Amino acid sequence: MRKRLYCLILIIIFLTGCLPVEEPLLPIPTLSVPEPVLFNTEPVDVGDVMLFRDLRAGFVPAREEILSFPMNGILFDSVNVRAGDFVQEGDIIVELERSSYVRELEQATRELEMAEVNLRQLEEAHTLHLQRERILGIPVDRISYARRHDNYSHQIDILNIKIENLEYEMERRVLRASMDGYITSLRRLNEGDVTVADQQIAIIADVTETVFLVTGDGANLLHLGDVVEITIRSEVYYGIVIDPLEYNLTANRSDYEAYVLIPDGHQYGFTTTSFGNIRIVIDAMEDVLCVPFDAIHVHEDRTFVFVLEEGLRTLRDVEVGLMGNVRVEIVSGLELGELVIR
Repeated sequence: MRKRLYCLILIIIFLTGCLPVEEPLLPIPTLSVPEPVLFNTEPVDVGDVMLFRDLRAGFVPAREEILSFPMNGILFDSVNVRAGDFVQEGDIIVELERSSYVRELEQATRELEMAEVNLRQLEEAHTLHLQRERILGIPVDRISYARRHDNYSHQIDILNIKIENLEYEMERRVLRASMDGYITSLRRLNEGDVTVADQQIAIIADVTETVFLVTGDGANLLHLGDVVEITIRSEVYYGIVIDPLEYNLTANRSDYEAYVLIPDGHQYGFTTTSFGNIRIVIDAMEDVLCVPFDAIHVHEDRTFVFVLEEGLRTLRDVEVGLMGNVRVEIVSGLELGELVIR
């Protein structure tokens, strides 16, 4: 009885799986309208066309000098300035260890003072002895006086030479500013560092004249005496192209360098990290029919644009004149107000 029940259940399951499945109803199709094609257009208009070149100019000092020590293996003692500081000629930039020379100089100075006192006292005593000789007739030991006088004089000469040598050695152990100017570069020194002969320690720059240097092949677009506009930090300044030799600039002039002087520019606080942009106009046309530069297409000897006519893009051959950086002069092929596709 149980087996029959099982068989009946299997038959029911089998028959159920064979029954047709009702499919879902499909949605009713709808008509779709295609998205309109949008073009970025600009009307043909009358304006100015300019062909220019932007030149990058960097601030350069009128003169700069590299400061270094001439000797090896001397311990650094102190640094008295920071990069960007203004210094005057003779100011001490860096000092080396010289405590032993200081002690020797102090000792030699004391010995010199003592020798000079002894010599002065000897001379004063000899003067008194000579007076006594004239008055009382007591003879003076001139040989003893001369010997002691020569001894003190020789001692003084030796001490003066020693002091001069010590002062010279001490002076070699300080790095002084060679001119008025700004510290534009300063070597980072750590405790225990010693000197390496002729190694750059600092650079001092004379910025009394505000000069910007243009390098590269664009420099030949600038000519001596030209007045140019230079944009620095979004501000516009007027400069004049100069000959560096006339202004004692420490530079070798070449065809790929040009120097632009901003009169009284020191008041603006420019540094060697200041850069400017000089725009040189090569050619220009005023009040001409023109279109944006990116609307012009050139293929081999053919120049054309795409014009929007009744919503359709149409190719149009054109004749162009001056091709500027931003806009292009149209000689023929387009009418004022037509829409060109960019």
